[in-house]
Amino acid sequence: MAAKLFAVLILLGAVAVLITGVLGYVRARDALEQAIFHQLTTARQNKARQIETYFRTIHAELRLLATSKMVVDATRDFRAAVAELERPDAPPELQRKVHDWYLSNFMPEMRRVLGKEPDLNDYVPTSAAADYLQYHYIVTNPHPADRRKLVDDPGDGSTYSKLHATYHPLMRAAATTVGFFDFLIADPKTGRLIYTVEKEVDFVTSLRVGPYRHSNIAAAVARCAT
Repeated sequence: MAAKLFAVLILLGAVAVLITGVLGYVRARDALEQAIFHQLTTARQNKARQIETYFRTIHAELRLLATSKMVVDATRDFRAAVAELERPDAPPELQRKVHDWYLSNFMPEMRRVLGKEPDLNDYVPTSAAADYLQYHYIVTNPHPADRRKLVDDPGDGSTYSKLHATYHPLMRAAATTVGFFDFLIADPKTGRLIYTVEKEVDFVTSLRVGPYRHSNIAAAVARCAT
């Protein structure tokens, strides 16, 4: 009888230890989950604050650049220089070379992205100024696409290129300093990009008609024009 009672006491003791262990595990697990949840929540809040701070900083830098004397002067000067290139006697040979460049270099990539045959007329420049400037800054640019910005003056002797040789090194340095991929100047009166650092195919194109009219840049320029 004593042996049985001793065995029962041992069993009850084991059960109590087991229950205590299970309760300790559950509490420890709950505490760990709460700690992890708190850490994740704090990390998410910190990340959100960092992102908000980043965009506030970018917004402030853009406003500072946009209102600087350099950008104001460049906008006025580039606008006049682009208008100077809108002449009816533009050589058709130049336009043909620009179209040939699009056929060989741009349309294959658009075909791959769209999964169908794109219409060349939807993408090629539609003004004499755009043909002229894309020819000298894109088509005949000696650098690969990601280094076109290295050209300060293509040597064509135009008023635009003389201005570009002055402003472009400063704009390029400003974009690099603040970490922007590109820096663009749009003419809100005409809705046209009159300057870009990177010289991609939207250079001197319209933001009111054509493939870029629904872009974020076009929307921003439209807001500024109102």
